[in-house]
Amino acid sequence: MLRKNRFLTLLVLVALLVSACQPIVAPVAPEPIALPEGGAIVQTNDIATYYEIHGAGEPLLFMPGDFRTTEDVAELTDLLAKEYQVIVMDPRGRGRSSDSAAPLTMDLMADDAIALLDTLDIEKAHVVSWSSSAVVGLNMAMRYPARVDKLVLHGPNYTVDGLTPDHLAWFKALTIAEMVPWFEEQYNRTAPDPDHLPIILTNFQDLLLREPNYTVEMLSQIEAPTLVIDGDLDDMIVREHLETLAAAIPNGQLVILPELAHFAPFEDPVAWTDAVLAFLNEPVAATAQIIPR
Repeated sequence: MLRKNRFLTLLVLVALLVSACQPIVAPVAPEPIALPEGGAIVQTNDIATYYEIHGAGEPLLFMPGDFRTTEDVAELTDLLAKEYQVIVMDPRGRGRSSDSAAPLTMDLMADDAIALLDTLDIEKAHVVSWSSSAVVGLNMAMRYPARVDKLVLHGPNYTVDGLTPDHLAWFKALTIAEMVPWFEEQYNRTAPDPDHLPIILTNFQDLLLREPNYTVEMLSQIEAPTLVIDGDLDDMIVREHLETLAAAIPNGQLVILPELAHFAPFEDPVAWTDAVLAFLNEPVAATAQIIPR
């Protein structure tokens, strides 16, 4: 028994000696996530925000709406970048931007956009926004008037009842189980945490059923020249709501694109971008202009 114990002890000592002679190998670090050209991630408020910069000229902050991301608006970004320096960002919880436990509000997302401009040392920028992000653009113009040069709002609503009754009822009835398959493939391409999708969908649905709640008086305080734009076939936003919104803003315009719907930027990117650039490039109008349906 004694000999057996001595033999085992000898084996252990030999093993320790051999291992001590091996070169020390550092643990392999995981490969960093490759970002598209022009893309970067910065800390803004309590999240990591992904953004890209394209083109040169006056700064233009481009905010995709709903669950669209920088990837989804690449064609539109390229068209706008022919004349402007376009900063396009993924809103919190979508694309490559992270999320936090903070309740999702329009104020919070507007603060994120302002924080990104601060990080980039941009004092003032044009803001181009679509759908739900158009509400964020409105919020920025009201709460940070000195930071918004010209404002473009595609298919916006300034109160929840600006959504058509049919669309609002449909959206209220949607379950998260129904929504996940619609966005899963798109979301998982770039999301830092794919398991977060049901949570952000829940938060997003809740947000759009309770915000925005702006008044005509609040809209009348907006200083930035504003373009309200939409397709004439939009069945998600009440037309009279858009007209009231454009008329309430002191230097507001309403442009209705023929034979296009709520998704006009993607149905006809060139026609949509031409209308946006025409507004951004024109001198500030003295009075509001409404182009009828």
